[in-house]
Amino acid sequence: MTSWPQVHVPVRVIRSLENYSIRRQSDQQEDPQSSDWIWVTTLSAAQAPVERVVHWGHQRWDIENYAFNELVNEWHSDHVFKHDSEAIECFLLVTFLAYNIFHAFLELNIKPAARQGKTQGFWAKLIAAELYSEVTPASLSP
Repeated sequence: MTSWPQVHVPVRVIRSLENYSIRRQSDQQEDPQSSDWIWVTTLSAAQAPVERVVHWGHQRWDIENYAFNELVNEWHSDHVFKHDSEAIECFLLVTFLAYNIFHAFLELNIKPAARQGKTQGFWAKLIAAELYSEVTPASLSP
């Protein structure tokens, strides 16, 4: 059994009580809401002020809510067919790499005017069609 060295890292705990309002669809009335967040960081106050830690924390939740949700629902990465830890790690890294390259391509190479009105699924199918056209001889296409 491996014995890991004990490392003591000081942590900072930040609690943010946040007030906001949402507009109800049923009657269009503003409905006040509040949320209580707890953030933990190893960064000192000089390295990261409270506002920055809270902002980063919310960005991390956006990744959780949007990226992982998209990976499961749109990219179908909800099951790993190998149960070896290295295979799972490899699968996840390749999936994250493909996801990041796809989104970087859309944001950095497709002008907003061209993206407007088209879904990410449209662009994914267009890219797939282009890739398949390169490997399928024209005489075999339907």
